[in-house]
Amino acid sequence: MKNVLFATTALVAASFAGSAFAAEPLKASVRGYTNIGVGYVDADGEPTNGDGFGVLRDGEVHIRAKGSSDNGLTFEFRFELEM
Repeated sequence: MKNVLFATTALVAASFAGSAFAAEPLKASVRGYTNIGVGYVDADGEPTNGDGFGVLRDGEVHIRAKGSSDNGLTFEFRFELEM
């Protein structure tokens, strides 16, 4: 029952989305960053667990969209993904 309700809600929302953004087209942007690094540690014969290679990976992707409808309502979408 939940699947049917979800599917019909999605169809109704999609049918309104086509006519809702008639006043101004969607303005969308995709931004992000990534940092990648490699390091090596040698403790000169001392028994530590820190010897060897290390890899650093960090990044994000930001997707944003904004628009307005004929009746003056503004719509905004924001999605952030961390990697």
